[in-house]
Amino acid sequence: MRAEELYDCNGRWAAGRTYLYLFMARDSDGPMYVKVGVSDDPYGRVTQVQTGCPIKICRAAMMKCMSRDQARKVELAVHLDLAHYASSGEWFRFDWGDPSQRRALNNAVECNMAIVREWKMEEIDLAKAQAMKRFIDSERRRKFREKANGTKRIKAVIGA
Repeated sequence: MRAEELYDCNGRWAAGRTYLYLFMARDSDGPMYVKVGVSDDPYGRVTQVQTGCPIKICRAAMMKCMSRDQARKVELAVHLDLAHYASSGEWFRFDWGDPSQRRALNNAVECNMAIVREWKMEEIDLAKAQAMKRFIDSERRRKFREKANGTKRIKAVIGA
């Protein structure tokens, strides 16, 4: 799917669902930081979060929910199940070398997503997310220039 098919003409995510997302950030062999949240635009959200995150997001996934309310309920339940691993805000810290901690994350997601019928986890292609952001930004700049040029032409015609 091409970027222009995922976004409408105003650069808004056009997939029409709300997603629970997991963003994973890790600096070499250090701990794995996992952000659990809700977004209508997980591709756009991963680029926003990366901007403010000092550690590179190395993996991202999304699970489609039927409504924002349902996604929020699942998010809250996952946060409660992972409270022991809380780091800051919606970020959780895991010792990725400890299989029991990886299992805790998997179990929290799988058990709580069970309320969403026929759910599946989809990988977010981080390179595609960055490409879409660049595409949307360039389209917004192009449309702004077109509007500015149109305004200049109107002013020239009316003598302003």
